[in-house]
Amino acid sequence: MAVKADISIVGDIKRMFEACLESFGPPDILVANAGLSYISPLLETTEEEYYKVYDTNAKGTFFCLKEAGLHLKDGGRIVIISSSTTKYPKKGMSLYSSTKAAVNMMTEIAAQELADRRITVNAVLPGLTVTPAVEESPLPDDFKRMVADSTPFKRLGTTEDIAEIVAFLCSRESQWVNGKHITADGGCIC
Repeated sequence: MAVKADISIVGDIKRMFEACLESFGPPDILVANAGLSYISPLLETTEEEYYKVYDTNAKGTFFCLKEAGLHLKDGGRIVIISSSTTKYPKKGMSLYSSTKAAVNMMTEIAAQELADRRITVNAVLPGLTVTPAVEESPLPDDFKRMVADSTPFKRLGTTEDIAEIVAFLCSRESQWVNGKHITADGGCIC
């Protein structure tokens, strides 16, 4: 079932969870992967851009976590998609990376707060991954090649690379992994 929602709007997040509850009962898993990628130098970023990116990436994730905490079954799993840019500061990434750093802290705290219900909360920090958004982004091809060349595998990540890590974190086998940030960048030395 698909539910159209803008996670920067708390009412839409609640409506998503209500639709899930009505159709399927309490959910087992939340994968918080909606987000806006954004590249802009600090001195050129507007207040409107700030709110747009923070409202989606930080506020949206926060309130998805809250709703999941209220409605997930005991023993559930929460996986948040963050970014490896929180580990490798780059020019033009202050707005985007700071939203993902906020998400990393939310992961650690929610992992503690939901542990009494055996709900695990972890974050995956992908490196540059080939997605439609990356393919359509203004990132220069030479930058993408430089990132790929900085990995031992000489390639960018794929959605399958990230999905397999998320699937593991959603499985029973990951029950002892909690509050962690798993960097998935192919060993990039960016």
